[in-house]
Amino acid sequence: MISPIQRISQKFTHIEIIPNTGDDIDVENQWGGHSFVVEHSESDPQVWFARLSVQLKDKDEDHKAPYHGVVEVVGQFKLDNDFPEETASDMMHMNAGAILYGAIREIVYSLTSRSLHNEAQLPILDARCFIPSAEDEKVEELQEAEKNVQ
Repeated sequence: MISPIQRISQKFTHIEIIPNTGDDIDVENQWGGHSFVVEHSESDPQVWFARLSVQLKDKDEDHKAPYHGVVEVVGQFKLDNDFPEETASDMMHMNAGAILYGAIREIVYSLTSRSLHNEAQLPILDARCFIPSAEDEKVEELQEAEKNVQ
């Protein structure tokens, strides 16, 4: 069965992966968090745009990650015309996030596996983490309202 969400395009907009050096590297500690934004196309309600940025950084002073930096990817997606509108946003967030995160995991592993500093493997995430919480949605609504006032 074909998914109701199809990726139209995907491009990396920023790749910065810098090795940490020293003896106190924690190879199990390669994660710094992410930021994720999804928007509708203004011209086509079935087209969505997503941007995912993953930060690579140390957990704390005592647990240095093998690499630090940022990797960002943008994608364009199309949602099937028959998909229910009331669940479209959550479906798009979850799937676009998972697709783009998989691309970032692949590029980080591919580039670092060719490094003298060894490979970095980002953790697998539960795709539900890309669905905004009710609090996130309230913040987005306030930001949108502020834009409209200005």
